[in-house]
Amino acid sequence: ADACAANDLTGIRGDRIALPYYASARTLADCTGGQAGGTLAARYVVNVFWVNTDGVLMCRAFDGQAKAWLSTAASPILTGIETMEVLVGVSPDEEAMNVSRYVSITDVINEGLNNQVRALRVSLLVTSQEQDTDSQALETNRQTRTYAVLDKRLPDFDDGFLRHIFTTTIDLPNSRYN
Repeated sequence: ADACAANDLTGIRGDRIALPYYASARTLADCTGGQAGGTLAARYVVNVFWVNTDGVLMCRAFDGQAKAWLSTAASPILTGIETMEVLVGVSPDEEAMNVSRYVSITDVINEGLNNQVRALRVSLLVTSQEQDTDSQALETNRQTRTYAVLDKRLPDFDDGFLRHIFTTTIDLPNSRYN
């Protein structure tokens, strides 16, 4: 929560996700390539990912113990991203590992599902780097297109850029959200 709260939420496209882990005493790199481990004790590191208004997937590392950024600036990871959306898979039984539905983190909090989180579903809407010209329009069937990325419907696009949605589900065994 500290890592996500420290970011400017007005400068993003879609959701923001913070992935915490303990970096051991051996040297590990965070998402920006900086040193996350290698100290005398394990370090609680949080890699925070979001898509900025320029359509770039960004990452910045946060020290969860010191409540301070590890990196001086965010690092670009991938260009050509319209949005990133995240849903949380929950189980109806706190002891079961099966996911019965995917909800927003707001729903997890509002419905008290904290101990039922079992998976994350992450989806990116990726845009081509080259725009179709009018002469290419017949070949590519240029038209207005509508996209729904997980729980978010985006405005219609008719700009000639090709787009594709990539989605993955990440299992969280032994997880307890809090």
